Amino acid sequence: MTETRDSIVIVPLDPSPCLCPDDNCKNLGCVAPTPNWWIPPPPAACPLVVDVELGLTGFAGNVFAQTRECQNATASSVIDIDDDWVIDVHITLTGTTPNLICGLWCVSACLESMCENKHYRFPHDSASPPSQYCCCLVETNQFQSAYEIRICIPHGVVDVNECGAPYELTVIVTLLSRDQMKQGDKCDPGTYMPLGVATACELPLMTFYDGG
Repeated sequence: MTETRDSIVIVPLDPSPCLCPDDNCKNLGCVAPTPNWWIPPPPAACPLVVDVELGLTGFAGNVFAQTRECQNATASSVIDIDDDWVIDVHITLTGTTPNLICGLWCVSACLESMCENKHYRFPHDSASPPSQYCCCLVETNQFQSAYEIRICIPHGVVDVNECGAPYELTVIVTLLSRDQMKQGDKCDPGTYMPLGVATACELPLMTFYDGG
């Protein structure tokens, strides 16, 4: 049951349909990535940027990201639009205060064509059923310093012509408060307060093609 304290909505810890990953990964039968894929130099690695004015001194971390085809455990930046594909995101917390963080990771990805006016936001444009929000949410845990998130995109979501197209992919991670600022759907990231921890991680240029 939702509790209200001093006009702040306290969200219960029960499972939520907005948690990452969405049901796509299970429904598409995507395989897991290569174990510890983020330890070799991954396609993208970005530090979390922390606003020290909010009192998060000593907090640090990194976000790692890669793309691959749904049935392949290894990274690939060339995707056939007839194949399902995956964005793997790994968050590692370091520093002296990771166990003091209580909130929600808001995880999403933006994909933009370099040749045409086409752009996508995942999981907003890939979730099944379609999501009305920009990101999926992952609850933090004071005993956990690493988080593994997958966003799985069905085939046919990205559209290209016979020439193929290069795309730019950026993974966005922000940390939100655990308590809602206002009444509303607990899956709505707009009801939570940002905690001043974020990063935008650009992956190497991707190529999508129509394999027929």
